[in-house]
Amino acid sequence: CLGAALIVWATAPIGAPQPTLGRLLASRPLVFVGLVSYSLYLWHWPLLAFARYWSFEPLSVEYRIGLIAASFALSVLSWRYVEIPFRKRSCCASRRAIFVVTGAGLAAVLGSGLLVVLAKGFPDRLPPQARAYADAKNDRPGAKPLDTEDRFAKNLHAIGIPDVPPKVLVWGDSHASSVLPAFDAFLREKGMAGQAAMRATTPPVLGFVGRRRRDVREGSTTFNDDVFAYAQKQRFSDVVLVARWKAYGALLSPDGRGTDIRSQLLLTVQRLAQEGIRPWVFLQVPEHEVDVPIALTKSVLSGEDISRFCSKPGWWNGLFDEDNALLPAIETAGGRWLDPRPFFLDAGGQYYRVSADGFALYYDKHHLTTKGAMLTILPLLRESFSIAPSETDQRPVNQE
Repeated sequence: CLGAALIVWATAPIGAPQPTLGRLLASRPLVFVGLVSYSLYLWHWPLLAFARYWSFEPLSVEYRIGLIAASFALSVLSWRYVEIPFRKRSCCASRRAIFVVTGAGLAAVLGSGLLVVLAKGFPDRLPPQARAYADAKNDRPGAKPLDTEDRFAKNLHAIGIPDVPPKVLVWGDSHASSVLPAFDAFLREKGMAGQAAMRATTPPVLGFVGRRRRDVREGSTTFNDDVFAYAQKQRFSDVVLVARWKAYGALLSPDGRGTDIRSQLLLTVQRLAQEGIRPWVFLQVPEHEVDVPIALTKSVLSGEDISRFCSKPGWWNGLFDEDNALLPAIETAGGRWLDPRPFFLDAGGQYYRVSADGFALYYDKHHLTTKGAMLTILPLLRESFSIAPSETDQRPVNQE
């Protein structure tokens, strides 16, 4: 507003010689832009918004300039055939006519909106495969991470068969929740039971607190200490540490010694092993540049191949960075690791898949759907995960 006031003030009074700025603003091209400016304002936003929605990549400068040009052309048409007739009263000349037309327009918009809501967006407008991909947004595991206030010992999620002592503890953040259906199915196949302790944005690492609350919520240290104490008490045979490890790699502990999460992960593995519990570090599943269900749905409608947006194999170690010494260090500390990444590779080994058998493997960029966990993680567990015999299992059987 101040800028507009200064521009008005800078122009000369009526009858006085026009300064350069005044002559520029009074030129026909700029006056015409002013005439169509409101229509231009109304048209440019939906064109840019829908173009960004349908595009897999950020819009190029040339593409955006083309959209602005199209917006300008549409604004000229709406100014000429909508605004001018109303302003000159050649359309809806009376007040009654204005109210009738306005009321009819509002009723039409309201009726259309209600129809779309009642029809649930007309899902049949999409091909069956596109609907299947879009439905992946709702294919989320039912087990939710716990809140800080939860007495987790009473609220841990049970997995496997009921009414038998749990032998496996899955401990982690929301990524643990997304792989839990596969662990549940695996334990049921083995006739065993387990439990899961999960807390969002909290890596399963003892003594770790993020410097930024946005990355790691308050109470993570207390929660992890409680989980470890519970694991000691229950004497689980195996504990599986699951997390979106990449998200925590840049965060350092505020203990003043510069110890980062890598050292603390190794310490957690070592502490578990010292308790007679076999620790497993579950490497992170691949994450991608695009929201997978949306990208897959759009790929069906557009026919575009989205493999170029999929994560590619590289030097990443499945944890925090490219440190190849970390995985052997986990074994030295007494742990093992599970690597899900080979189960996401395409047939040519060029990229990590985001769909299989017509199902989306993710419900966002990095969390697995229930179906995705069954298609990728369950085969991994069958191939690589073994459960150590507990002390009770190792006791000799009384032959009498």
